[in-house]
Amino acid sequence: MYSVRKATVADREAISNIWRSSFTEDQDYIDTYLDLCFPYCKGYFLLTDNDGIVSCLSVIPSYISRGSETITGGYIYAVATLPEHRGNGFAAVLIEEVTRICKNSGYSYLIVKPATAELSPYYERLGFNIKLKAALTIIARNNFYLSEKTGYTVTPMTGKVLHKLRVRTLSGYYFLTIPKIVHYAVSECLNRGGVSVVLEKEGVVPSSPLYCLAYPDESDSKKIILIETNIRTSSDKELVFSYLFNHYKDATEIIFSTHRSFFSFPENIEITSALAQSFKQDCIPVLESCHFSLPLE
Repeated sequence: MYSVRKATVADREAISNIWRSSFTEDQDYIDTYLDLCFPYCKGYFLLTDNDGIVSCLSVIPSYISRGSETITGGYIYAVATLPEHRGNGFAAVLIEEVTRICKNSGYSYLIVKPATAELSPYYERLGFNIKLKAALTIIARNNFYLSEKTGYTVTPMTGKVLHKLRVRTLSGYYFLTIPKIVHYAVSECLNRGGVSVVLEKEGVVPSSPLYCLAYPDESDSKKIILIETNIRTSSDKELVFSYLFNHYKDATEIIFSTHRSFFSFPENIEITSALAQSFKQDCIPVLESCHFSLPLE
């Protein structure tokens, strides 16, 4: 038999053990999650009668802002099972039970971001059958005019600043989250050798500063993953991409996904960026119209 219960701060070592066996042995990476993310989300365990804790996941707070309306939901994050207990369906049982809990708690939706495309059918069978679409663009250095004159100032961006800029410039288009989780995303990005900066054109007073959050791909450091930016125009695009190519001197390309309506680049490819399920029928079109980017997977 099995049971599901909430995780607490007293379960820090149990979470660490599952993360070390499932994701990474980098304890600093795990501690970043435990210190900066776990206290502000809801963690759950699946336990068996004989073996105790075998699976875990977290539900990170998420919401959609539409004018005066706020639609609340969650992002299912870091689903993991101890290696010796995999193949028994424990993760699926945990996800189904947590889905029931979230629905009964008044959530309107849940999101998952499969680690690989091969996992998508697994989550679709668990009810995550709404595909969140995005526009994917790959900008090659060889095909990008890189101006030697910068023409902009660069300021490090904290999670607090990023949260304010996201709310100001991305509301109605992106899934949002609370300031503490945005701070976690910034910290994780920086821990990956990434950048979190505000860019301002010299001599121009912007209505909202541009920002970018990006890091080198772990499998190929010459590929830069632009996790999020609030650029909306071609000139904004040139500024942000120029900054990244100048900052990462060896980078050969920038990989960037954004809301489908933000750009009409010739290079755009439509992709599924995440999966969702809605607990309210009238919420489905709203989910389908929003882009999911933070926190990092």
